[in-house]
Amino acid sequence: MTETLYKVGRWLGRPFRYQVLGAENIVLERPKLFISNHAGSLGPLSILVTFPIKLHPWVIAEMVDIPRTAEYLYKDFVKPAWHLNGHIGKPISNLIAPIAVNVIKSVNPIPVDRNRGWCREAFQESLQLLLAGESLLIFPENPERPAGPDAVIRPFLGGFCWLSQMFQSAKGRPLVIQPMAVYPPGRRMIIAAPVYLDLSGDRRKAINRSTGELESIVRRLYEQISSP
Repeated sequence: MTETLYKVGRWLGRPFRYQVLGAENIVLERPKLFISNHAGSLGPLSILVTFPIKLHPWVIAEMVDIPRTAEYLYKDFVKPAWHLNGHIGKPISNLIAPIAVNVIKSVNPIPVDRNRGWCREAFQESLQLLLAGESLLIFPENPERPAGPDAVIRPFLGGFCWLSQMFQSAKGRPLVIQPMAVYPPGRRMIIAAPVYLDLSGDRRKAINRSTGELESIVRRLYEQISSP
C-alpha cells in the first residue's frame, strides 16, 4: 500500500489512538519484532494508528475482509464489550469494519489463518519484511488456551521465536525483540527495552524458555500499565 493510504488510514483511526509510554526504548534503524498482548479486536487497530513507527502486524484472516471483519467485530468486540445486540450492534460493526480494514491493509499486514497450523507463507513473508528493514507486530497469545489467574493474558505460542531464529540464520545476528503491553480500559500502551533471544542449544527447549521469558515480561508490563 502507498504512503498516502497509510496516512489516510492513521487519520481515519484517530478515535482509536492510545497514549504511548516507553517510546524512548524503541531501537532505531533496525528491523524489530514487537510482541504484545492482544487486547481485544480493536487492540491491533489502536496500536497501528498510535505507534510512532510503521508496523506490519500478523492479523487473522477475518480482519482483512470487510464482510468477515464486521461479523468478527460484532461477535468479539461490539456485543461483549459494548453490550449492543444485533439490532444496534451489527450496523455499528458494519460502520467500523471498513475503517479497521483500511487501516490494517495500509500497513501491508501478514494474514494468518489460525485453522491452517504452521502457516509457512506467513513466516516467509515476515522474514522478507524483516530482511528489508521493516518492523513486525505479533500477538502470540494462544486463543485455544484459557487465560491465566489474571484472566487477561493467555499463554503465549512460540512462533515468534522460530521467526527470530530464521532471521538470525539469514543475517548472522539476533533479531531485536521489543516487548510491549496494551491496556484498553486506560487507552494506553507501554514499550519495554529490547530483548535478544538466546536460542542456542536444544532448539525446542530454547524456544520454550524464550516464550516463557517474553510472556513474563509482557505480563509485568501489563500489571505496570494497568495499575492506578
